[in-house]
This record gives sequence, C-alpha cells and structure tokens, in this order.
Amino acid sequence: MIVSELFNQINGSYRGTDDSVPTADPDLQYWYDTTNRKITEWLNDPVNIEPGTVATDGTTLTGTNTQFTLYAPDGIITVNGETPRIIGSITSDTELEVTVDFTNTVSAESFKHQPEVTEMTDLADTIPVEDPYWLVYAVASELAFNDLTYEDKAPALNAKANSLYRMMVRNKRRTTTVGPRTIPTNVYRIGS
Repeated sequence: MIVSELFNQINGSYRGTDDSVPTADPDLQYWYDTTNRKITEWLNDPVNIEPGTVATDGTTLTGTNTQFTLYAPDGIITVNGETPRIIGSITSDTELEVTVDFTNTVSAESFKHQPEVTEMTDLADTIPVEDPYWLVYAVASELAFNDLTYEDKAPALNAKANSLYRMMVRNKRRTTTVGPRTIPTNVYRIGS
C-alpha cells in the first residue's frame, strides 16, 4: 500500500464522506507525522527481535541460526546494548559487515533487524509494515481522538487497531525468517 491509498483509507475510517484528505500543511504534515510515529512504534516493538543469536567483533556480525541473506545492505541491525548499525555487506546467512565498528564485543546476544526505512514524505511512498490496515486504524484513531468533531469514533477505531496489532504480533511469532514453525501432531492410523 502506498501513502495516498493509506490516507484515503484513514479518511474513510475517520471522517467517512464528510471531508476529503488534507492536501496542504499544516493538516497534511500532521497526518504524515502521525503515520511516521506509528511506523516507528511498530518497528521498535520488542516482537521484532529476530530468531537466532549473534556475536560482534569490530565490524563483523556472526550469527547462529540466522538468515542474513534475507536482509539487504543499508538495512539496520540493532544488537542488545549497542546503537543501531547500518548493514554494509552480507557475506552469508551467518555473517555480515556493518559500516561502523561495534563498541563492545559480545556473544550469544539477541538482535533486531529492520529494513532501511525513511520517513514517509511523499504520497507515492510504500508503507513498511506487515499489515497496513493496522496503520490505517492506528492513525485514524489518533486523529479522531484529537478532533472534537470525530472524537466519539476514537475508541472504536482504537479497538480495531489494537485487534489488528495483536494479529500482526501473533503472525510474527508464528513464523520465523525461514518459514512457518511446524506444529507437532499425534495422528494414529485407523485399522493398522
């Protein structure tokens, strides 16, 4: 989903057919700011910790049970206790280089990865969250809460956003970077 479609969806959820999407500042900038803040909140959520562990040494990040080849250069890696680092190059599923040395040498630490995300500033920008409809309701609920005309819609919009957020978290926990987790089952053969 791109920002223009997101804003149309937000407007429909928040205002219905009463008004149109803002086209000029300060209202348009307020919509962008709220959207960017909600995206940042999602990307910084602890649920986004990746499977596997890593060790640091200088600019090298060595992983155990990791899938670094699914990432891209210029993405951001955050190892616990360190400031975020930009990925410079990816050697394999278990080794990558960052652009700035790690301050500490650590081993068996958890880590977070996020794609390179720039603030949404253009109506053609792509939304970088798993479920853009969560973002629709999250932004709409905040806009409605701060608008006297539509503040009565805020609780219902917030409830819908929270429901979609829980589903997004549940889906994130169900899968790993290499695919869905297997569910053990005990099925007995009939008549053997």
